[in-house]
Amino acid sequence: VEKIIVTWFAVILIFSISYSHNFAFAQTQGPRTEDLIIKFYPNIGQAYNALKNGSIDICAYELTSDLYQDAVDDLNIVLAPVGDRGMYEFDINNNYTCADYPNLESPTHRLEMRQAIAYLTPKDRIVSEFCAGFANRIDQPIAYVQRGWRNQSYWYEDGSYPYEYDPLAATGVLDSGGFLEGNTTNPDYDPLYPGSSEYIRTYPPDHPQKPGQDLDPLEFLVRSDDSRRLKAGRLLDENLRKLGVPTNRVEYWFPWPPTPIEQGRYHIYTGGWSLGRFPAISAYGLYHYDNYFVGGFNYVTGVDQNGDPNYPKLDELLETARYPDNYTEAVSTTKKVMGYFIEECITVPLFSSRCFWAWSTNLLGVVNCDGIGPVNDYTFLNAYKVDGSPIRVGLKMPPNQMNKIYSQWYYDYQCLDRMELYENIDTPPYDRSADQVCYLRSWEINTWNDDGVDKTMVTKWLRNDSYFVEPVTGDQKSNFNTSHYFFSVWYIYQAPSSWWCSLQNPLHHIDIVNEYQVDVYFDSLSYWNLYEISGPLLPMDLWLQQTELSTQHTELFIEGVNLTTPGKVELSDNPIWMADVIVDDEPLTMFNDYNIIGQGSCESGQLEIYTDLSNGSLISITYWSVNDPQGYTPGELPWQMIFEGAGMYYAIDFTPGAGGSLTLKRNPHYYMETPPLGEVDFRKKATGWYKVDIFDVVMAASTYGSQGVSVPDAHWFAGSDLAPPGGQIDIFDIVTVTSNYGTAWDYYL
Repeated sequence: VEKIIVTWFAVILIFSISYSHNFAFAQTQGPRTEDLIIKFYPNIGQAYNALKNGSIDICAYELTSDLYQDAVDDLNIVLAPVGDRGMYEFDINNNYTCADYPNLESPTHRLEMRQAIAYLTPKDRIVSEFCAGFANRIDQPIAYVQRGWRNQSYWYEDGSYPYEYDPLAATGVLDSGGFLEGNTTNPDYDPLYPGSSEYIRTYPPDHPQKPGQDLDPLEFLVRSDDSRRLKAGRLLDENLRKLGVPTNRVEYWFPWPPTPIEQGRYHIYTGGWSLGRFPAISAYGLYHYDNYFVGGFNYVTGVDQNGDPNYPKLDELLETARYPDNYTEAVSTTKKVMGYFIEECITVPLFSSRCFWAWSTNLLGVVNCDGIGPVNDYTFLNAYKVDGSPIRVGLKMPPNQMNKIYSQWYYDYQCLDRMELYENIDTPPYDRSADQVCYLRSWEINTWNDDGVDKTMVTKWLRNDSYFVEPVTGDQKSNFNTSHYFFSVWYIYQAPSSWWCSLQNPLHHIDIVNEYQVDVYFDSLSYWNLYEISGPLLPMDLWLQQTELSTQHTELFIEGVNLTTPGKVELSDNPIWMADVIVDDEPLTMFNDYNIIGQGSCESGQLEIYTDLSNGSLISITYWSVNDPQGYTPGELPWQMIFEGAGMYYAIDFTPGAGGSLTLKRNPHYYMETPPLGEVDFRKKATGWYKVDIFDVVMAASTYGSQGVSVPDAHWFAGSDLAPPGGQIDIFDIVTVTSNYGTAWDYYL
């Protein structure tokens, strides 16, 4: 095999001498393609039609099964499979009460009702019929692609899921839980349906408010913008009513403000989540009691009749998984979480999407990331059309917000991610379990001792070639450095109800070592702290200037009167950035004499002075705090100002809503170089830069002859489709790789 590869490689290298594409679009920094246009459609059908008629180049969402069937007959459309890193489920309100029935114990607070819901859910039918096979069934709240984290005692592929579809079993658990048939005729009685009830079921005899009375209807919210969830919700609703459980099914097209889910005005909801790399972290965010609040990710676990968390054991397990000593402990504890979750039937996981995404054969250099799909930074860095015209992307829905602090929806980030740089550790597109450097050029995880307790400390070294750019003009602004990093972290950490904040481990403090090195100290000992503080990077100069976003304060203190040092200072607000601390006209030095210190939770932080000041000293403290960054854009500021970012593109035009668009231009000050055509694996080498090498050649060669038009071949690999004609891997693609063989790029010491 090695001889064949080497021989073929030599032949291709010789051939490549006489063949080359003279692509004139490559730039020194940033994307290969100068312009990007993101168009907003009201649904996936209209976005797909725009792809068919040539109005866009890539449809930025998974195709429904009917659209897929149409696409396989269109030889101008490329298809690629994507295993989604997400999950869809029947969310169940486990809270003692439902907000629409105050002071009344909810039926779904009881395990037997939740078990009945699970027994009445035909998962295999939902996957095969409603998803047309474009899904993988799941039985635990993790994505199918992350099934290595599953508890094998509660998973259908291991023959051990305890709630397989069984209406008679549902009848049994309802009866055993006291939800007995009453005297009111059930209008949905179906004698042909196993276990169907002739009469409406009643509250259990030990129900504290309505013992023996007819059940009130379960509030069932069904998303109608997703046909899979719509059909699954209707089916469960029908099955519940046949068993004598009345429902009030409301079908709605997202968004529906105010969100009844966040307000607890539901019993069952057809939910869906995009999940992160690590199930231990995702599960903590979704199901720990700390995240159970209006607007929080956890809207299911709830409290008991005394107002205490319903599942303290689950919280304990989640904390261990969230704060492990190492990766092995995280995996083993997460499996315990999954087992407990299923035993308590907290929700009913349904499926992860297994889908196809589509783009035009005119678009080359698409990178179809594992678990993410073709809409990602690598694609926009690498992709192009031969004529050099703008890449046009179609979204299935317009952004709900364009607010980098508060946006939560996928459609928002399909726009924001093109303009923003995030504090994170990169991963190669085809190995999402691996880490590699990006704008973080290096990192190191250690411990520090806080009053005898070991906690995590992470040192980060930033690149020095990342710049913010001004919207519309593209003018270079400030260089991103550790001051911006410090400001960004504390701003997000102290923004009221910011979802970024709710995901973070408790932060203790940050020391700026120099312009490009920071030491981040956490209030916990956890392996996952390495991946913390991962929000958007904010242009500090702009955000401090805008009174809608930041407020400056000056406060006076007298040592021994209203201040005692060393110690924390009772400021009127939580600081995000310090201007100065002056003691009797002499300035103190930040990080040596004082710093901002976290208080063990989000939206908290105080100034702490380390130095022992003389009694009677006059201390003047000037600092900034968060004002109100909420709104469609932060602080409702005009996009022409607030879209300033350090991403690979900058905005030149924006029209919100369906029918609108976001027009972007290549950021010439982006930190990454334009990749040479021929980079395939996008895996950084040990040297810290990318290089077109034998691994790229082998990846491309192994898919030689495959195609992605019509029904894609099993070994079709879109990442090798670098030269026209699009949608197939032929000699021209292989030569494109070999002609750049040995080229190193994004070289950074």
